[in-house]
Amino acid sequence: MALFTGSGSGIAAQNWINSQCSRLAINESKLHDPYTGGEVRYVDFTSGQCSLEDTVFLSTMLIKLYYRGGL
Repeated sequence: MALFTGSGSGIAAQNWINSQCSRLAINESKLHDPYTGGEVRYVDFTSGQCSLEDTVFLSTMLIKLYYRGGL
């Protein structure tokens, strides 16, 4: 399962269906959406890998996404 937000979320989701890789899907989205950019941040709940330095930030971000209807 993957969750994508932002203007490139549709492109990323479509790519993820084929690749099953969130980072690859977001990087592909960067090529097609002018508003998608910057560093790719991810959390892989299966492996525990994470590109976020601060788990407090992660918790806060997930709560905000939930209340905005992003989850």
